[in-house]
Amino acid sequence: MCVWRNSSYELDSFAPSILHKLAVVELPVHLLAAYVIIFKTPPTMKSVKGMMLLMHLCGAYLDLFISALSNQYFMFPAAAGYTQGFYTYLGVPIRWQGYMYVSGLCLAGVSILGFFENRFTAVVRGKKASLLHEKWRLFYIVGNYIFAVVFIFPITFTAPEQSYGKAYVREFFIALSIQIIIPICAIIAPVGYIAFACATSYFDQALNNIFVNVIAFHGLISSVVMLGVHKPYRQAVLGMIKCAYLDKKLMGSSAHVEGTTAIVLSSKRPSIHPQVYIGPGHNYLPVD
Repeated sequence: MCVWRNSSYELDSFAPSILHKLAVVELPVHLLAAYVIIFKTPPTMKSVKGMMLLMHLCGAYLDLFISALSNQYFMFPAAAGYTQGFYTYLGVPIRWQGYMYVSGLCLAGVSILGFFENRFTAVVRGKKASLLHEKWRLFYIVGNYIFAVVFIFPITFTAPEQSYGKAYVREFFIALSIQIIIPICAIIAPVGYIAFACATSYFDQALNNIFVNVIAFHGLISSVVMLGVHKPYRQAVLGMIKCAYLDKKLMGSSAHVEGTTAIVLSSKRPSIHPQVYIGPGHNYLPVD
């Protein structure tokens, strides 16, 4: 079955017209999230800092790859299509862009798997369980990342026991589950549609364009959710916003009278009477 509506949703310009604008929003959000993870992670979350940053970077790379570096125009169920974007402008071959696209998806999935493995080990075995000191765990994690990068080559070229600790772990796992489940929906829906299209030989270019490029929202949603559900990160962002607001408010507190900036003295000390100087030939006016 083949459906063609001759609409703008089916054009190869549909995705770039949206994703390029999305990339402008994504980049500062991803940079903010990375900054918060690196510099604002509290000591209680120190063990998760590395895996959290790695998972964030993988998701951010996938986002920016789809949004700006290599826009994909697939024609499922056929294994056909072409790419647009910065890599195409630089002359990067389509097969390499396809390789980076698939490996980016796999790296995002592996980073989530590694993050859960790290948390599970920390809860079950405690803080003494270090990835660098356990060869089998290190081999397992590194092997997953290597497999995520190389498996596409043939296709391309041919917790604590205290009650507080338990409550903290439970709260952290709830936040972690929300952080993972919400963004992953942006991947499940497109993958489900692709499987359906390939299994039933269903062709609908509008849905191809929509579902394939919905994946670009994964990293953005993940970053926003991460900054919202984890209390230390949420407080850090809110603190930044409050500081920016107070700075702006203080900058705008000086009075301007007839083009002359007036200095308002503090009235905390009784010996000082706050006054406003209007200009030459005028008297001082008291400030209430």
